[in-house]
Amino acid sequence: MLTPEGNAREVARMKLNARLRRSRAVSGSRPMVTAMGVSTEVDPVCKKAVRSRRIVSKHDGEAYYFCSPACKTTFDADPAKYLG
Repeated sequence: MLTPEGNAREVARMKLNARLRRSRAVSGSRPMVTAMGVSTEVDPVCKKAVRSRRIVSKHDGEAYYFCSPACKTTFDADPAKYLG
């Protein structure tokens, strides 16, 4: 059973997840804020949260971050598929 404080955290987490889903619909690489307040990026290929900015690709002056080299390779082959 959740305490009122635990329930408030769960509601905040659900709202953040809903915001993330909306941002994914708008753009594949929109920054998001997790429940811990850490800014992350969203991989435009697999839509996973990316905390590290080690794997990056530039397209039309924008930087896109990836969870793995495989996602970067997939994106680099056809960026329009993941940005449109």
